[in-house]
Amino acid sequence: MTLGLPPEVRHIADMLMRTTTLELVSQIGFIAAAAVCAFAVRRAAKRLIARGSAYTFEEVRRWPLGLALFALLVWIGHSLFLQGGQNSEVLRLAAIAATAWAGASLALRAVGRTTLGWSAVALISLVASLEALGLAASVIDALDSTGLSLGETSLTPWFAIKAVIVVGGLLWAAQHTGDLIDRALTREQIISRSGQVLFAKLARMGLLTLAVILSLGFLGVDFTTLAVLSGAIGLGLGFGLQKVVSNYVAGLILLTDRSIKPGDVIEVEFAGGQLRGEVTELAGRFTAITLRTGVETLIPNEILISSPVSNWSHTSREVQVRIPVGVSYNTDVEKAQELCIEAALATGRVLKTPSPVCLVTGFGESSVDLDVRFGSTTRRWAFVTYQARSILRFGSV
Repeated sequence: MTLGLPPEVRHIADMLMRTTTLELVSQIGFIAAAAVCAFAVRRAAKRLIARGSAYTFEEVRRWPLGLALFALLVWIGHSLFLQGGQNSEVLRLAAIAATAWAGASLALRAVGRTTLGWSAVALISLVASLEALGLAASVIDALDSTGLSLGETSLTPWFAIKAVIVVGGLLWAAQHTGDLIDRALTREQIISRSGQVLFAKLARMGLLTLAVILSLGFLGVDFTTLAVLSGAIGLGLGFGLQKVVSNYVAGLILLTDRSIKPGDVIEVEFAGGQLRGEVTELAGRFTAITLRTGVETLIPNEILISSPVSNWSHTSREVQVRIPVGVSYNTDVEKAQELCIEAALATGRVLKTPSPVCLVTGFGESSVDLDVRFGSTTRRWAFVTYQARSILRFGSV
């Protein structure tokens, strides 16, 4: 029945045919015990995590931890049976199937049920089938037999496939680990928001760098050749990406010296005008500030380093609110100033010290221009709520 089959397949068939009843029962029993143990550990881990945050529980539940542990236990059983001189072909096939199942589940949950996800599932199934039939080594040798030589590195179809899998997998793992670190840092109350952003970005950069180095080392790339090539590419990109790099460096400086932090109210000259708003995000390339109109503006970090910036809340959480008011020339200006100050004091959460003031700032075509200034212990709300409520009060002046 095995005539005409490749030698590898005939060997597997012979191993299965020579499996005794006792060996078969013992291997099936080990597989069942591994399944019970793996999913019992998964159930216990879910209960333990459920006591913490619901978000963490949902995140962990997405990944096939039970399948991965089951595959690991079956591989351990396969190794133990081999060391004992027993037939372990059933365990080997079960371990391959469990690994493929876990890998396919991981691929679908990582990239979703998309074309890329199903392509990954098809590739995993193909590799598992070849490994189960004992043909994987022959196929790899065929793919690795022809190619181009670049120093000590040979560019073959197998090298390309291995590079895509290894580099893509490690970069994805680094990116996902960085996201987990970022989420963990946001729950730490003892670390300032700027410190959280700084640590998260440094961790992400370190993880990505480590992923690239591990990928190149695993693929056997000649680092001497790579250093010369990357130096030439870096020199060319340095001129074209000078602004981008300077913005990232400026972002690290802002996070390190803490001159501008999330939640600060700043004023900066940008796009030909003065912008004033609350810093809502410090990203690697830009800083996002929300204006009092509700519009979110993205300012390159280099501008915040090289241009004068007024930070209203750098050393204090108290900010100053300025509201322009116009009154008719027929109005008693001094009385109008008194009413403006009273209206400011009547608004909640306005600082009594220093007391609000109302200054004459100019004379328009049809009105005397006044500027009402008062301190507040809030930031974004001061820009929106205070202005709206105060203008309504000042409208009766």
